[in-house]
Amino acid sequence: MPKANALSSTHRRTLFTSAIAASIFSMAFTSSAQTAANKDSKILFLCEQYWYLDKALFSAEWEQSGETAAQESIIEQKINDIANNRYAVIDQITACAASTMAGFQAKAKVIKSILPGSVDAFNLTNDSEEIRLVMSLMNDLAKGCTV
Repeated sequence: MPKANALSSTHRRTLFTSAIAASIFSMAFTSSAQTAANKDSKILFLCEQYWYLDKALFSAEWEQSGETAAQESIIEQKINDIANNRYAVIDQITACAASTMAGFQAKAKVIKSILPGSVDAFNLTNDSEEIRLVMSLMNDLAKGCTV
C-alpha cells in the first residue's frame, strides 16, 4: 500500500510540475507575441491617421465640385489643411522604424497609395516626402524583421 501511495504521489507531483511548466511557457509565448505587436504600435497608429486623412482629403475634393466661389475658397482651405496634416503624418511615419511584418506592410500600403500619383504630379527628388518614405521602408527591410 505505501508503494501505491508513493507512486500516486509521484504521479501527482509530475502532473503538477508539468502544469506549472506549461503555464510558464504559455505566459512567455503570449508575452513575446504581445511585445512583437507593440513594437510597431506607433507606426500602425500613424498609418491609421494617414488613412483617415486620405479619406477626408478625398471627401473634401468631391465636396468642392459645383460649389459657389465663396464656398470653394473655404473648401480649398480645408483641402490644404488636410493635405498639410497628411504630409506631417507621412513625415512621422518616415521617422519611425518598422521592425515587424505588420509595420513593414503598413508602410508599404501608404507608399503604394501615394507614390503613383506623386510620380505623375510632381518632380520628385530625394528630399520629397514620398521618396523619403520609400527609403525609410528600404532601411527597415534591410535591418530585417525581429519576429
